[in-house]
Amino acid sequence: LNETERNYIRASLELRKRRKADQERERQTRERLRQRLTWGLAGGLVLAIILLLLAGWQWQTATRERQIALEAQATAAAERDQAQASVSRQLAVQARTQMDEQLDLALLLSVEATHTADTAEARSVLLTTLQTNPRLTTYLREHQEPIRSVAFSPDGTVLASGGNEPTI
Repeated sequence: LNETERNYIRASLELRKRRKADQERERQTRERLRQRLTWGLAGGLVLAIILLLLAGWQWQTATRERQIALEAQATAAAERDQAQASVSRQLAVQARTQMDEQLDLALLLSVEATHTADTAEARSVLLTTLQTNPRLTTYLREHQEPIRSVAFSPDGTVLASGGNEPTI
């Protein structure tokens, strides 16, 4: 072999060696990339599982808190209803005690008792008070002294009352 042929063979062998080295580097680079991707995906999967568990725990906590809030709301509503019923009963008792002395106050108290809570006591005292004087439609409350005279208009729509005081 002459010098040119030997140089050619040597250059070919070196080229083959460089190509093999380049291929090996490229294979190693691909392998590192594959490992990085695998580790990244595994880390992402672990993170996703942790987040899923955290979300499930928070969901359970929120459900528990919502249930507690609903129970507290129901308890508060029951206590409010009970308090209103108690106030209604108290107003009914006051109305019953005022029935003989101040019928108008007894009527107002019994109406307020019924508006506060529709209890049997409130309805009973309202009906009893109304039955005490069924013709009663209104009270005149402007006079401080006893009324001495009353006059109706000819058509019956206006009422004038007078007493010892200077008010009509």
